[in-house]
Amino acid sequence: MFLRARRRQTCHPCHIRCGPGLGRSVAEKFGREGYTVALVARNKDKLEKLAKELRREGITAHAIPGDLMASAEIGKLATHIRQTAGDPDVIYYAPTSPDMTFVPAAELTPEAIEANTTLLLTTFAALVSEFLPHMVAQKSGAILTAQGTTALQGTPRMSGPGPAMAAQ
Repeated sequence: MFLRARRRQTCHPCHIRCGPGLGRSVAEKFGREGYTVALVARNKDKLEKLAKELRREGITAHAIPGDLMASAEIGKLATHIRQTAGDPDVIYYAPTSPDMTFVPAAELTPEAIEANTTLLLTTFAALVSEFLPHMVAQKSGAILTAQGTTALQGTPRMSGPGPAMAAQ
């Protein structure tokens, strides 16, 4: 999620990978505080439905379809975000994927590690490199990420996304 405050012309948040649970709650909280919300996710229909619901609550919300697994396309996504909602001053990054699962270490494959690293680290780093210069120039901004406890402490039979989460 990318957010921009209506109070200050230069402040807005962006929510990356906004879903119906935690993502919606974060969008509502920032929206009630006067932020314009830019929502990013793959499913255009679900994303637009969520943006419409937020708009009905009086929140300025933009639905921006984007595939976070396509890290090479993040520059295009960032351009779309800028054209739609401006440069964000707050980024909330908490992506998930139906393919991101916890498995015993013996079942963890290199492909799963690569997919987790792309989603949780590579794309995150690409987005930060796109939007951090604006935050630095404004001398204001925040980058928030929500990760599970496996990023901090390993858990038996729960290998998978933890190393990529910890790398953030």
